[in-house]
Amino acid sequence: RQQLHDKGMHMLAQALSKVALHSLKNLNLSSNNIGHEGIQAFCEALSMCASNTLTYLNLHTNCIQNEGMKALAEALSKGGLNNLLHLDLAFNEIGPEGIQAIAEAIPMGHSLERLELGWNHIGKDAMKAFAQMLSKGALHHLTHLDLSSNHMDNEGIRAVADALSTGATLKRNQTGGHLFTLFVVSKAMNRLDFVLSIDIRVWRKSAI
Repeated sequence: RQQLHDKGMHMLAQALSKVALHSLKNLNLSSNNIGHEGIQAFCEALSMCASNTLTYLNLHTNCIQNEGMKALAEALSKGGLNNLLHLDLAFNEIGPEGIQAIAEAIPMGHSLERLELGWNHIGKDAMKAFAQMLSKGALHHLTHLDLSSNHMDNEGIRAVADALSTGATLKRNQTGGHLFTLFVVSKAMNRLDFVLSIDIRVWRKSAI
């Protein structure tokens, strides 16, 4: 299988910027080797297309780190992904700086319904910034949130639960890989309009 690297992503971004982004709705770039240079090229293509129709963007299993997330955050803040409903960033190398950039960039009332951030390196401190964004209702259309296996402790998870109790109308919350206390779950339940499932699997030993 031929994987897409940053150089190939540059070429794809150029092609997309000319025609495709005006009508493209679904873009699956999962399981490649796209890093921050490739993501930056893609975001530049978005900036050249004022009326893109993209609703589904899958970047699952790539090499996206903080710099790539900052480029994506800038695109979000400038309205380059206003129609996006589903964003999959799971299984990358996103750290605290990257997730904080996204949290600060998502505009109030964004249309995003599904956000998948599992299996990254977010950590508890950045999760607090993300939780603060949720509590303000910036993603009040959100129905699915995956934060599994992100080196969070109970404090980080509690911040998310508190945010859900006041902000987002979440329907599915996946926090697998952590010890999610019943107290936190019960508090968040007061806000969840329709709970489909809560995943509390523990994937590995935790020092929480």
